[in-house]
Amino acid sequence: MQTQRAFTIDELREFRDLKKRLSDAYSKRMDISLKFAELYEIDEKNEAEIEKLTALLESSFEELGKVEDLFAASENPTDAELAEVKIEDTDYVKKETKGKLLKKIFADYQTANPKATTISYKHIKETLKREYSIECKSIANFFVGMLDGYETEGGNRNKAIVLPKG
Repeated sequence: MQTQRAFTIDELREFRDLKKRLSDAYSKRMDISLKFAELYEIDEKNEAEIEKLTALLESSFEELGKVEDLFAASENPTDAELAEVKIEDTDYVKKETKGKLLKKIFADYQTANPKATTISYKHIKETLKREYSIECKSIANFFVGMLDGYETEGGNRNKAIVLPKG
């Protein structure tokens, strides 16, 4: 006759917790598998769309493909757009205006310093104050959410933005 081991209350609780965790892990695995299946289906549809559009462009619009640079939208603002940056109310500047203003500051700095690869936060802050009468405690706060797309160099005291190419 075999003797059964006696388990303590703590061991029974640990067993119950382990079984619960195992059940949760299996459930997570199933959720992940379903999400993978959804993403795979979306990817297949997207791939089919890419093939369809590519075939259409290559067959019907082959001639235009040779001169597509004429249709490319420029992300860099034109000189006319940069000249339009006017700020009437320095207490509240709209996000769209801030974006144009930042690009204008970059363009002006690159024009004045063609060999420069970075522009310091300090220079941007001084330019805002000198040319636009905008005083801010920090350009990171003034251009909130806009500087994330730019690569930076330096530390807290001498931080600089790597100027975009072109």
